[in-house]
Amino acid sequence: MRERIAALESSVRQGGATGGAVRGGEGGFPSPPGRLQQAPDAQLAGAAPAPWPQVLAVFGFERVDQGGGPVWCRTLRYDVLTRYGRHRFADLQRCELAELFRAAGLAGIRADWRKLRFFDTETTGLGSGAGTFPFLYALGQMAGDELVIDQYLLVDHADESALLHTLQRRLGGSLVVSFNGKAFDWPMLLSRCAMHRIADPPDVFHVDLLPPSRRLWRQRLASVALAELERAVLGMERSGDLPGREAPARYFAFLDERNPDLIRAVLEHNAADVCALVALAVRIADLLSGRREAQAASEHLALARWYDEWGQHDLAARAFAAAAAAPDATWSANWLRGLHHKRRGQWAEAVQVWREMADRHPWTVAPLVELAKWAEHHERRHDEAEAYAMEALRRAQLALGRVAGAADVVAELRRRVERVRRKRLRQAPPN
Repeated sequence: MRERIAALESSVRQGGATGGAVRGGEGGFPSPPGRLQQAPDAQLAGAAPAPWPQVLAVFGFERVDQGGGPVWCRTLRYDVLTRYGRHRFADLQRCELAELFRAAGLAGIRADWRKLRFFDTETTGLGSGAGTFPFLYALGQMAGDELVIDQYLLVDHADESALLHTLQRRLGGSLVVSFNGKAFDWPMLLSRCAMHRIADPPDVFHVDLLPPSRRLWRQRLASVALAELERAVLGMERSGDLPGREAPARYFAFLDERNPDLIRAVLEHNAADVCALVALAVRIADLLSGRREAQAASEHLALARWYDEWGQHDLAARAFAAAAAAPDATWSANWLRGLHHKRRGQWAEAVQVWREMADRHPWTVAPLVELAKWAEHHERRHDEAEAYAMEALRRAQLALGRVAGAADVVAELRRRVERVRRKRLRQAPPN
């Protein structure tokens, strides 16, 4: 109880107190509560390695059996009021998760936050060969008024079967959330299960946050790595965080020397990744459900495409309009808005967008081509169609020698001008 009260006070303390390996732009992130101790004096003095129970007790690991056999596990608990950047963990309990699963192609899933399992691993390498295996698993879930993270550490290969059986039991019937886990962490777990002739966790639905993150933010961020999303989207910046590529070397050195300092940063990095998953899931779900308004044009466009795919065309139209009106709106935002109206047969709205683009961007050709098509095929006003096509041809000719493919565009526009002109002459009344 004292630990929980201390965590609560730390999470809501004003002034942005920080601790551990993470620093937040809008409030601090406390160090994981637990029974952290100093390393044994014998180890610090360079004596023979201490036994595993003594070494792992430094971090609060215990030998437990959760139904799959004895494994090394430690549990970190954070009050739901703990703030991670711009979000609190409690936000997960009130956000609309159905849209998050729908964006992952899992429409119709009953997305209960109680069934979410935030999953992350640390492995001995980035490949998929037989020598690569996870040595640290983390499962995060909301339990009452806490975010609970269980970390499972493998220090003896003889324990792997028990660990995999434990994870199979823990993950069965859950909604697994990961970041790049669909391509790496999850297949790695299933591969290890297959090697030990253990069945896959049953009745699991898996949502990976990397694809929707790419869709939302790749246009404005140099990278959509989790650390960059934390900084630019969630308002968090890790201080002194261990680069993931260093984790394997730290792990093997830790096995040899049993020095707790070698593995400490790996454990902190892994726990912070799980906390980031929670906040990122909240952010994406809030954007998809409209609880949080998108800021950048690229965010509006990503939402508009989702709504279009889901048949929510009114929402899509509003999102396309918001993208075009955003301060950082690009030419493509207006172009996609016009195409949306065209696909819906909303010609008046599409023509208005194309005319605005043609006036606002004197170099643009595509909107004039669309206007020419509209005047020729829908309005049968061939004189107007010829005028649009002639202006498009003039602009395309200015790009000759400067823009790849401009010659092909010019040739096509000349054919269009000639065809529309013939139609206009046939349409003209006889003298």
